[in-house]
Amino acid sequence: MAEVQDSGGGNKKGKKIRSKKHSTHVDMTPMVDLAFLLLTFFLFTTTLNKPKAMEVMMPDDQIENPNPPEIKASNAMTILLSEKRAYYYFGFEDPKVESANYGPNGIRKVIITKKKECESRVNSKGEPERVTILIKPFKDAKYRNIVDILDEMNINDIKAYAIVDITPKEIEMIEGLATK
Repeated sequence: MAEVQDSGGGNKKGKKIRSKKHSTHVDMTPMVDLAFLLLTFFLFTTTLNKPKAMEVMMPDDQIENPNPPEIKASNAMTILLSEKRAYYYFGFEDPKVESANYGPNGIRKVIITKKKECESRVNSKGEPERVTILIKPFKDAKYRNIVDILDEMNINDIKAYAIVDITPKEIEMIEGLATK
């Protein structure tokens, strides 16, 4: 702990007698021990952040829904997922397919633009209209591609979206674009 060292002064053959000067030395070992004990205590007692998973509610396969919800063509956007690119088109009639990458400067900008366009219109109840996005993975799409698009839905606060099967016509459109 703390120790006192004696030094200086004394009666040596007729010299003046001075009082002894004591120097103190503080041993820091116990304080370091205490710091490491507290550090290990807090490291072991804290809980780490648990990963947050996005909840996706999938419909039951045994329930047949003969009347799926109506989607207004002006609010509809379809995203076709491929391994390297996301293809998209608006509406249902005579689609003009375009492509974008999965980054923030790609499909996210397209989703934001469509969302703003839909919200600028007002429905019969006086509320802004919502964009409805249909997500259709192609046969070469990876799990990561679907997760990326679901993240985009969450980031852009898209409330109405569905993961559905791709049609043969859409498969032909993608294969036609990929060969160009």
